[in-house]
This record gives sequence, structure tokens and C-alpha cells, in this order.
Amino acid sequence: MITLIPAASFKEVQWKNGRGITHDVLVEPAGAGYDESRLRVSIAPITAEGPFSSLPGIERTITLLEPNPLVLLFDDGHVLTLEPFVPATFDSVLAPMSRLPAGPTRVINVMTARTALAADVQVLTGSETRDLALFPGERALLFAARGSWSLLADGETETVPAGAACLVDGATALRLAGAADGRLLVAALRERA
Repeated sequence: MITLIPAASFKEVQWKNGRGITHDVLVEPAGAGYDESRLRVSIAPITAEGPFSSLPGIERTITLLEPNPLVLLFDDGHVLTLEPFVPATFDSVLAPMSRLPAGPTRVINVMTARTALAADVQVLTGSETRDLALFPGERALLFAARGSWSLLADGETETVPAGAACLVDGATALRLAGAADGRLLVAALRERA
């Protein structure tokens, strides 16, 4: 039911456009390239300004993990300024230009093929124990962005160390607790009909 994904197992790969690197946390199917994956969760340092990769058919939810801001400029004139630990979603075919007004930063991306999966992404703080319900067939990908977290899933327990992730499959309810300054990204994943 709970599969721990240690940080040491994240695989470093190039962006599709070759302009940076990312660290794959979870890819489905395993080993799939950008054009074949139905799910890709990855952590990317953004060290230089430039275009994002264009990924047709992919919905991207991006969350800033560092204090340094990231500004995304879209061709239609829309400007998206990311705030730390506030998820933002856009169509990944749009390939916005990035701006780094305070220097390099780091993000986590949850990317789903629109024909296969939907993701609901939120970030929890560790100030109190949180209970989350999962719908039948829904899975949860957790990433301990700050601090370690304890997880109880239908009686099964796990500790998710800072910087690690875990996948919960087959549970109906989660109980999550972290330190007061902790941050936990939770992506609820469900199959599209």
C-alpha cells in the first residue's frame, strides 16, 4: 500500500528541450520518455532563464520549493509569478519563458497525460495532524519538501524523510503529521474516464 521513494533513487535526466536537468521522482510507465509517459513527477533546479519544454497533451502543476521567485511569461501575455509552496497549473504545450529575478530556484512538477490521469495537488503545513480521504481507485504521491513526515494509511505506517517521496495505493484514508515548519506536497492521482 505504501512505497517509499528515497531521494537517492531519483533519476537525473535532461529536460526535453535539453536546456536543463530534472530529477525524476516517479515516471509511469517506468522508464518512459517525455512523449510516452502518463505520469511524471520531477524536481528541477532552474539555474538559467529560458523556455520551458513544450509537452503537448500534458497538464503541468508546478510548485516552487525555494524562496527565490520564478516568473513565467506566456506567449499570450499572461504572467505567472510563482510563490513558494503554492501549486499552479497550466497546459504544458505552452512552454513559457522563465525569469529568475533573484537568481536560481527549484521546483517540483506533477505532469499528467490529459487522456489518462488527473492530479489534484496541494501543500500541507506540519502545524497540525491532517486527515485526507481518498476516493476508490485514487492514489497519492507525497513529497516531503521540508522536514520529515509520519504517515498512517489504513493502519499501515511510514516515515517519509525530508527530501523523499512515497506513493500510497489502495488506501481510503491518510493521516499525516510533520513538524510545525514542515511542508508536504500531496498529489491525489485519479484515472480519467
